[in-house]
Amino acid sequence: MAGAAFTGVPLSRALQDLVDNGHIYYKPWWPQQGPQNVTQLQNIVDKAAEARGPNSKTAQELKRLLRAAMNIAGEQESANKRNISTSAEILTAADQNLAFAHMKEQLGDINKEFLIVEYPAIDRRLVLPGTLITFEDRFKPNFHKEQVYGRMDPIVSYQNTNRAMNFSWEIDFSSGDTSWAYAALGDLAKMMYPVYQDKCVNRLGTGTLVAAPLLRFSLRSGDGGAVKLLRSPAGTAGQTINGILGVVESFEYLKMNATKGNFTMMRTPGVALGNNILPLSLTLNFGITVLHEGGKVGWVWEKSDTGVLLTFGQGQGYPYGAGTTLEQSPTPLPATGADADAHSASGPEAAVSDNAQRRALDGNPCGE
Repeated sequence: MAGAAFTGVPLSRALQDLVDNGHIYYKPWWPQQGPQNVTQLQNIVDKAAEARGPNSKTAQELKRLLRAAMNIAGEQESANKRNISTSAEILTAADQNLAFAHMKEQLGDINKEFLIVEYPAIDRRLVLPGTLITFEDRFKPNFHKEQVYGRMDPIVSYQNTNRAMNFSWEIDFSSGDTSWAYAALGDLAKMMYPVYQDKCVNRLGTGTLVAAPLLRFSLRSGDGGAVKLLRSPAGTAGQTINGILGVVESFEYLKMNATKGNFTMMRTPGVALGNNILPLSLTLNFGITVLHEGGKVGWVWEKSDTGVLLTFGQGQGYPYGAGTTLEQSPTPLPATGADADAHSASGPEAAVSDNAQRRALDGNPCGE
């Protein structure tokens, strides 16, 4: 039997045959009376994809049936599934964990996490469902090197330390409220563009640019808990900075394939998604140059009653919130006088360290 899920759904002859004979074609999962609603049909798709593979013929046929049923489910079904319709409703909810759990239920269990992308210049945050599949973090100290005649080693002067990230974010659109996920994907593309002055002032010409598209990235688990991989460092004055601010250097957005054995696109003739061609699954690749916020990015000495405490400006848990294994107890006052001269002779680095500690202890850490 067809089941109540297909009541009023216009089906092609091929799809109608699949529905009428679902108890034969999909016997392990298709109920005798047919699926009664879209949720039950979604469960059938998930089980078939797990057993036969997401790109198998069986899974693809069932996904076609699911899309047909979802397109005609009507405004009420769509409203029931989309109790949360904007990213702001999730991020401003009183119970964050409950809101994210609800969103995961709407979007299906295939997408394991949520990527939060914030555009500070326009005060907007986007919640993008998906799964983190690759992550690369690079730290590169940069030195200027000057070669001098007769000297075997170059004269080096430190410039800065750059941090860059690459990560891949996979989105599966085969389950849950796909229209919401597609809309979020479209919003992500918009975030790659700058902010211009008021439209009425710039209705002619190129317009006046007022803000660049700097984005802040953070990560949430499926239950809404913060993931420390894109952690929140301690800012100045005790505030918390959520996520990693960065310049998007590279962004691979949309790639669909319709070749045999690698079908990753679908056509949507129905009402809900309009007449379109959209991806079944998608991998977004981000390349980001990190812009550090908050405290100093480096080591600092802090004066205490017992000596000098060496700390890291962005917190001892930098960069992933995993703590530290380095000694945290205060060090005593460095040697002075003849002992200090003898100690300094062991190397210029030791002299620099001792001088910095003395400035911290004598009540004048800035050396003024």
